[in-house]
Amino acid sequence: MAGKASSKCEREVIVKTQVNGTLDSKSLMPCQFDSSLLSQATQGNTAVVWTFKKNNTTTSQYLVEIGFSKPPTFWNARQGRIIPFAGLSKEGNFSILLNRTRLEDQGIYLCELYDGVNCSLGVQEIQFTITGLSLEAADASPGMMWSVFTMINCILLSAFCCSF
Repeated sequence: MAGKASSKCEREVIVKTQVNGTLDSKSLMPCQFDSSLLSQATQGNTAVVWTFKKNNTTTSQYLVEIGFSKPPTFWNARQGRIIPFAGLSKEGNFSILLNRTRLEDQGIYLCELYDGVNCSLGVQEIQFTITGLSLEAADASPGMMWSVFTMINCILLSAFCCSF
């Protein structure tokens, strides 16, 4: 959980988190700020802005803004795959859920807490990596299942032929 910035509008030390997911599954991108940091907000339009950048690039994509007093604003909802938990924002929880993860979702996600315009109170960095194929993806892919079936048959036939 992110702590307190040294003074208002100074970006807090970055909290870094590693999240590993599987292809075509759901992955939670955690973002939690404590109440002492939230209490520094005085502008009345406190919000978190989520951005994304691919590894080894400097260009960021704005994804979603989650505020206290208004519905989330999406810039890029990834074809409806980003689900915010806006109802939890007053408690300092600005986490998002990424559905049906894809290889192009890998990279760095930033969750930055703002009090008004250009007044950053804190930021959290999530490094997201796809580590494998989910069982859901394998079940949903007939081509993948055919490949696995074919590979198992070849192994069984090799073992049978070589056992004599």
